[in-house]
Amino acid sequence: MLPYDGNIEWKKIKNQIDNTHYSGAISLEIEQGTHEKYRNMSAEEFLRRAFISASNLT
Repeated sequence: MLPYDGNIEWKKIKNQIDNTHYSGAISLEIEQGTHEKYRNMSAEEFLRRAFISASNLT
């Protein structure tokens, strides 16, 4: 699942990261897989959504 799409409280995690004043890179391992939310999505659309989701973490 992409950040903000699943059950993880990404806003809370983002706030915790922000509170540490961390300014380095954040790496996410994502996979389109067969989840129903992404199954019929083109690879380009999935990667566009992944980029937007990841950008919201910074």
